[in-house]
Order: sequence, then structure tokens, then C-alpha cells
Amino acid sequence: MEEVHIVDSPLGHIRITYNNKGIKGVKFTKDPDKTSSVNNPNNENLQLAVKWFEAYFRDPNETKSMKFPTLDMEAHNGKAFMCKVWNVLKDRIGPGQTISYGELAKLCGSPKAARAVGQAMKTNPFTIFVPCHRVINASGEMGNYSSGVDKKQWLLKHEGEDFSTPTK
Repeated sequence: MEEVHIVDSPLGHIRITYNNKGIKGVKFTKDPDKTSSVNNPNNENLQLAVKWFEAYFRDPNETKSMKFPTLDMEAHNGKAFMCKVWNVLKDRIGPGQTISYGELAKLCGSPKAARAVGQAMKTNPFTIFVPCHRVINASGEMGNYSSGVDKKQWLLKHEGEDFSTPTK
């Protein structure tokens, strides 16, 4: 059974969906719709996720040493390459770091797959956990973000990167 938990953040509400296999999705939401929430506080992955977000919004570097919740990537019928991209980004690019689509493709062992990396970022169901906000254009410009460039700019600045001028 899928359950929902809402976390408040400096950027608004974050909706976490989860089940007994792990976290199924994380996204910003304007309408928290708390009526659909079951909120099983005994779910270990939910507890880890909430603690992780609390630490992240205090100081992103605190999350480096924290146990990470299990992400249920199978729930999204993610192709093997997409799951690999999400995992490499999550595991290798930490707070205060950025990487281009092409560089991430190389890290994943597919140097010509920058567009496929872009598609994986566009469909990333784990906002902030899989930090697609850290992926920038090859030119060094911030680029787009599915939750809005204002949120991407805030997240990067919070992590120590300063993109004071959003993408044109």
C-alpha cells in the first residue's frame, strides 16, 4: 500500500510517497493534500527520509554521513540506464558539486549518452534525493529544472554554488 508524508521545507511542501519497499517518489507540491496521507511513522525509510531532509535543509553537508533511505526505483519501470544514472548521481555528486550532462554520461560508462542523461533528469521521481539540480549545461550555465529554475538556484546556493543569474 502506498502512503504519503508531507515535509515542510524553505521551498514549500515536499511530498514523499513510500511503501514497504522504500521511497517511491519525492516531489515539490503546492497542495499538500494531507487527507490522502496515512503516515506510518514506523516505516524505517520514511523516518530516514524525514531525518535526511531535516539535516539537508540545516546543512547539506550533514547528509554525507547519514544512512540513506531505500529508493524504490522499480516502481517507476525505470530502464536500467536511467536507474544507473540516478544512482551514480546520488552516490557520486555531493553537495557543492555540479556536473554536466556529458560528464555524468561518462561517469555512467556511456560518454555519448548526454541526451539520455537529460531524459533521466527530466523524469527523476526523487527530487533532491537524486540531485538532478546539480546537473548543469556543458557551458557552465545552470540550465532547467523540472521544479523551476528558482528552486534549482536556491538549492545550488544552499549547497555553496552561486548561480546568481538563472538561465536565459
